[in-house]
Amino acid sequence: MKTSLQQTEYLLIKSMTNSEWDNGDFAIIHITGEWKEIQKKRLEAVKPLENDYDLKWLNYADTNVEFFKFSEENYP
Repeated sequence: MKTSLQQTEYLLIKSMTNSEWDNGDFAIIHITGEWKEIQKKRLEAVKPLENDYDLKWLNYADTNVEFFKFSEENYP
């Protein structure tokens, strides 16, 4: 995937997962107008919790995200 100076519908991010069942080096997120609206609503919903230092993580399962594992064998 090439770097683009223009906004695209996809976002490539490095994955920080490292477990036996959730193994990937990077994720590709498909960003649509609907996805953006959902994220805005989620951010509004958690806004009252932003200063609660006892709350460490908020996780959402998002089906627009796909995780991939880089392979030296297939892509030297």
